[in-house]
Amino acid sequence: MSDADRRAVNQLLVIGALIETAPNSYRIHDGLVVNGRLKPAALQSLMRTVPSVAAGLAVLEKDPAARAEDIGQAVQAAASADWAIGTATGVGKHLRAWAREAGITVHSPRTTRPQGQDGLF
Repeated sequence: MSDADRRAVNQLLVIGALIETAPNSYRIHDGLVVNGRLKPAALQSLMRTVPSVAAGLAVLEKDPAARAEDIGQAVQAAASADWAIGTATGVGKHLRAWAREAGITVHSPRTTRPQGQDGLF
């Protein structure tokens, strides 16, 4: 298993979306995927069981356009973690993506170009 796969599996284990049945063998939480489709309400429910994740979701719910850094810092504070600012920002970006999959309304804080602008300037 690659490092990226291992990180993804660990995140799913933390929220209970995956249950380890044997070393390197997992099953999906009952009700999370039905007929091959992710159930956003089930994912959201699982996410809210982790206090640090719930803290990050609270930031997003208060301000759907919150900066990734602010979301990550809420997770960091709730987890009593000692992270660099880049780690907190990365966590915030990932949590925003997870929240979107869980049906929580979020907005990516992207800038838009004025009409007719094709290049950088």
